[in-house]
Amino acid sequence: MAAAEAVTGVRPLRGHYEAYYRHQAAHRLAYRDLYRRFAKVVQDMASARGHGDFTICDLPTRLEIIEVIRDDPATAQEFEIPVFQETLATYARTDAWLALGYVSWEGSARGLEVYRQPFAGSTP
Repeated sequence: MAAAEAVTGVRPLRGHYEAYYRHQAAHRLAYRDLYRRFAKVVQDMASARGHGDFTICDLPTRLEIIEVIRDDPATAQEFEIPVFQETLATYARTDAWLALGYVSWEGSARGLEVYRQPFAGSTP
């Protein structure tokens, strides 16, 4: 969640990023190890900056760490698509809809309670 916020610049509103990455780690070959390497890299960089944990760093520090990773060709090649681009794609399919003012994102159940409420202009 802390990495998703640093990549998108928006605090995740729900647990869908965590669910997405847990699913990827469980079902895609080598992704679990890749995510562990990513977690170790960001953790080591946070520790080098005097922070105990990447997840408790403030947003500017996390953004700086992500930018350093993206600027280094070796780490950028390893993490750009499976971590950064997939996080942005998840944002575009989910939280971006909420940021635009929709009640929920495309494909999710919504309005299941609204039909049971009286219309705003109706009288009982």
